[in-house]
Amino acid sequence: MKDDLFSITESPVPVHAWEEEEGSPPLDTIEGDIRALMRELAEVRLSQTEVERVGEDRVEEILLPILEAIDAFERVFRSIHSRQDEVSRQMKIWVGNFRTVKRLLDALLEQEGVKPIENLQGGFDPHWHKVADTVSDPSKPDGAIVEETRRGYVRGTKILRKSEVVVVRNEK
Repeated sequence: MKDDLFSITESPVPVHAWEEEEGSPPLDTIEGDIRALMRELAEVRLSQTEVERVGEDRVEEILLPILEAIDAFERVFRSIHSRQDEVSRQMKIWVGNFRTVKRLLDALLEQEGVKPIENLQGGFDPHWHKVADTVSDPSKPDGAIVEETRRGYVRGTKILRKSEVVVVRNEK
């Protein structure tokens, strides 16, 4: 019984492929089989790469609306902070609940390898930033970032969304 479990019922390679064909040396037949297997392997790898790319694109499609939700929470928190004296006890409880939901979203982004773009000190860089507005400030050099109006994010080496920034532009 044990021998039946480990016996090969089918040959992994068709037997006729290894038999000498008319005028064809066995090595030529083997070489042709290897080439065919290499082509199939290349096709499988290409298909796998395509599936992975489509999967990554889908993950990014899901992450972008989550970034929008986080932006909405940030706007609510800024608005509440500016009106702190008008916030009731019940509102503070709700805000605490909203902060908990935002932390859960932040944890999800972190789990997916999403990180905020934090290179604002180096000045405007079109690779990382999008100009939302410009201001004149003689105390700062042209291209200095004075405010981030919308946070940008990266996932691995890919930019999901550029940071929208206010940049100094002095008239000369």
